[in-house]
Amino acid sequence: CGPICARQTLAEKISGNLSAGPVALASHGTKLLVANRSGALTIIDTSDSSIRAEIPLGQKLSAIALTASGESAIVADELAHEVIVLTLKDGLWQPQQRVSVPWSPVSLQMAGDDSFCSVACLWARQLAIVERAPSADNLSWHVRHVIDLPFAPRRQWFDPNSKRIVVADAFGGR
Repeated sequence: CGPICARQTLAEKISGNLSAGPVALASHGTKLLVANRSGALTIIDTSDSSIRAEIPLGQKLSAIALTASGESAIVADELAHEVIVLTLKDGLWQPQQRVSVPWSPVSLQMAGDDSFCSVACLWARQLAIVERAPSADNLSWHVRHVIDLPFAPRRQWFDPNSKRIVVADAFGGR
């Protein structure tokens, strides 16, 4: 099977299970992390297009963000109203902490220095800033601040030079 066939096989594996409903992707080396609406995180090895793991995490995953080091990930669960912090240990992604956030988290944006993550909460019309607290294990995350918005947020972008966050309206003025 050549490169085109391999790409088709990988695409089939990601979308083959329609009930899973892949909604967000992140990559770390040859591993592709796929957040699914089913609440599971699928780990795919892109070097051979094989599914390495399927990790049940929550109810309805909606977003995923990796730290710059690639050793931690944050996944949003839209129905449980939480973000799940995962760490990579011995080649396996393991849930370490769950942090409650406002209603319906739909997107995540990790700061370039990994010190915090912004969480767009659609129906709450809020942006939650989830911060990593300095600790010995470096796994203590908490909601630092919640910003009320006059619109339902969806997409986000960080300005890496000023740490400003640009948030886009989910419904574009409809």
